[in-house]
Amino acid sequence: MDKQLEIRIDELVYKSFEGMISEQECRELETILESDPQAREYYSFSVDFNIGLLRMKRRISYPLQTTMALEEMAEYEKTAPAITIETPHVKQQPVELLKIERTPRTINKFSLYSAIISIAAVIVLLIYIMFVPPAALQVATITDSVGAKWAVSENPTVIGDRVWDNGGVRWLQKGTVKIAFDYGAEVIIEGPAEFELENPEKMLLHSGRLYAVVPKGAAGFTVQTPYSTVIDLGTEFGVKVDFDGSTDVHMFKGKASIIPGETGNKADGLSLSAGQAKSVNTHGQMRNIAISQADFLAPAQFEVLSRADKGSGYHRWLLYSNQLRKDPSLVAYYTFDNQGQSPRKLLNIAETTQGRLDGILESDSLPEALPIWMKGRWQEKGALNFECQYQQFVSVAHDPILNLEKEMTLAAWVLIQDPKDGGTILAKSVSGTQQDGAPRKNYQMCYFDAEPFEGAGTANSLQFSASSTAEYVPVTAV
Repeated sequence: MDKQLEIRIDELVYKSFEGMISEQECRELETILESDPQAREYYSFSVDFNIGLLRMKRRISYPLQTTMALEEMAEYEKTAPAITIETPHVKQQPVELLKIERTPRTINKFSLYSAIISIAAVIVLLIYIMFVPPAALQVATITDSVGAKWAVSENPTVIGDRVWDNGGVRWLQKGTVKIAFDYGAEVIIEGPAEFELENPEKMLLHSGRLYAVVPKGAAGFTVQTPYSTVIDLGTEFGVKVDFDGSTDVHMFKGKASIIPGETGNKADGLSLSAGQAKSVNTHGQMRNIAISQADFLAPAQFEVLSRADKGSGYHRWLLYSNQLRKDPSLVAYYTFDNQGQSPRKLLNIAETTQGRLDGILESDSLPEALPIWMKGRWQEKGALNFECQYQQFVSVAHDPILNLEKEMTLAAWVLIQDPKDGGTILAKSVSGTQQDGAPRKNYQMCYFDAEPFEGAGTANSLQFSASSTAEYVPVTAV
C-alpha cells in the first residue's frame, strides 16, 4: 500500500480518537476503507496502535503512579549534592607540539554517587511503568437490559454502569443488553453470548448474536469473531457466532468490510452491501447465505421488549401482537391501527395471508357515514367506533381461505358503550339464504342484549358489525 495513504489513514484515525474529525473526513475514511482491502487491514493496525498509545499515556500519567514518582524524585533532590559545571575560558594560541604528561585522574565521589542514584531512579521508573498493569479505559455504557443474567456478577451489569476494557470475557447467560460505545456505536446483544469490549471502537464476539447500529461519525467500528473481522462503514448489521466460531454476517443497511480468517492469518476482505449476508466457517471460507432480519433483535423490537418489561400495557400488547401475527395457523389478523396508512380499509397483517383479506369500511344507511377511527385502550392504540343507527360494518370480500370447516378460534376485544347495545361482532356468510330469507352463516360471533337480534350479512363476506368499539379481531384455524 502507498506510504502516503498509510500516513493519511494515521492522520484520520488520530483525529477520530481526539474528536477532531470532520464529517467530510469521515466520508473520506469510509471511501478509503471501502475501496482498498489493504487499507482496511492497516486501519485495524492503526486503531490498535493508537489504543496502545492511549493506554501508555494513561499508564504514565495515572495519578497514583505520577505522584509516587514525583515524591521519590523530590525526596532525592532534598539531599542530593549540588553539581557545578565550570566552563573554562580558552584563549586561542598558536599550535605547538607539547609533551603531555599523564596525571592521575580524580573523581568527585559526590558526582559519582549522584550519577549512580539518578540512573537507578530512571531504571526503577522504567521498570515500574513496564510491569505495573495499565490503567483501564472506560469504553462503553450499559444503557438498557431485559432479563439479563450474567455469569460473573463483578462485571458491570446494571443500567447506567460504565464498562471497562480490562473486564475480560463477559458471559451473558440469558436476556438482552444494549451497550453504547463511547465513539457512537450501539449494539444489542442477546444471551447466551460471550464477548469482550476491547476499546471504544472494537469488540470481540466469541459466541452469541448482536445487532449493531453505527452512525456515520462512528464509521470504522469493528466486531472481531474467532474466524472473521467486520469493519463497519456506517451501517446496521447483525453478527451471529456459533460455539465452534463459525460466523454469519447480515447487512441490513449501508456497507461493511468483512475479512475472513483468524487474527494474524487473514485473507483479503470484501465489501458487504445492504441486503447481503455471508457465512464464514472455521477455515475462513466464505459463502453466500439468505439474509434474515428475523434472526436478530432490531432496535425497534428491543424498545418494545424493554418498555413491556418495565410495565407498559400497550407495549405488552404490542409484543404479543408481533408474535401472534407470525403464527402460521393464523388466517386473518386485524389490529385496527392503520388509519394513517389506509383510512378506508382495515388491513390484515397476518404474515401468512398479508395482502389478502383486507376489509372495506361501509355503511348500509349512508355511504358517507362510515365507522370512525378513534383512540383505543391506550393512547398509542387505534380503534374503530361503530354506530348501530347507521348500520356500519367492515366487509371482507369472499376468499376460499375463509371457508373454515374444522375447529377454529375467533377472538375479539370490544368495548360495549351501552348495555342495551348488541349485535353481530363477526360473521362469515355463505351463498344462499335461510328459510326466513336471511343470509346463511358459516360462522359468527355476536353480542346480544336482552332482546337479541341477528345482524345483517352480505353474501360471501366476512363482517365486523356492532354498536361498539372494536380493536383487534384475529381469526385462527387450529
